[in-house]
Amino acid sequence: MKIGIMGLGSIATKMAETINKMDSNYELYAVASRNIIKSLDFKKKYNAEKAYGSYLDLVKDDEVDLVYIATVNSSHYENMLLCIKHHKNILVEKPFTLNYSEALEITTLAKQNNVFIAEALWTSYMPFNDTLKDILKDEVVTSFFGIFNVNVIDKERIIKHELGGGALLDLGLYPISFALRLFGFNYKDIIINNVYFSDTNVDIHTDISLVYNTFEAKCVCDCSKEYKTYVNITTRKYRIYIDSTNNPSSIKIFNRQESLIKEYKFSNITGYEFELIDAFNAINDNLLEPRKWSHFKTLELMHLLDKIYLKAIK
Repeated sequence: MKIGIMGLGSIATKMAETINKMDSNYELYAVASRNIIKSLDFKKKYNAEKAYGSYLDLVKDDEVDLVYIATVNSSHYENMLLCIKHHKNILVEKPFTLNYSEALEITTLAKQNNVFIAEALWTSYMPFNDTLKDILKDEVVTSFFGIFNVNVIDKERIIKHELGGGALLDLGLYPISFALRLFGFNYKDIIINNVYFSDTNVDIHTDISLVYNTFEAKCVCDCSKEYKTYVNITTRKYRIYIDSTNNPSSIKIFNRQESLIKEYKFSNITGYEFELIDAFNAINDNLLEPRKWSHFKTLELMHLLDKIYLKAIK
């Protein structure tokens, strides 16, 4: 699969490093930036075959099998439209779009044009999800707490409203999607506890609780603090600790006396490889969406984020 990268920031760097460490099924074929010098430098550093100074030139290349979109949040919609117009399969960084309406339009257009499209919400493709579901299959959950904090308040993509900034879209997807993957989309209510906005009108801290039948899943995101990210799940028998909301390396199970009784460890290249593997397999099987994070899940997550934002600004 020949992969083209659109947008050459820090996330694109991580994807390029990942592709170069994967097997021969995955090739970093082309890179594109609106700055041709940046594109040429990126091509040389990561051994791509082609470098383009426009996104249009990238999607017009007949050799490109999959376009990985790593542009700013506010550009995802127009970038995906360009790819669909030229019948290029798409893996787009999270958030998929800025709102549910855009997401629904894009997924509908992709299907109408027989184009594979997937949201690169990398945690959703990782093997630890199956392990965790297996651990919880016979357990009665009594609480969930997931937190993602990272000090990126000085980043343009975060602080600028016109770029689709804010903690919720950039960071909140991790604990929220974590809860949705485990407990499903049939939550009963949404509770917003604390929301703080910057002077540029983007949220810098949000506390969300998804209310399920017997417990609340509390999800916290903050783009102004550097704390450890983690997940704690309590059941009637155990406390389960996952060491990250976005790239877990272990799951630890403690009994009610807080003694460690079991630990699962996970290793990967960077974590980005799993979304590429899912895309490769789906495209080879003539599917138009990924198996691990379907269009339904992308759309439901975006719809939930819309509802959270509307509640938060009231």
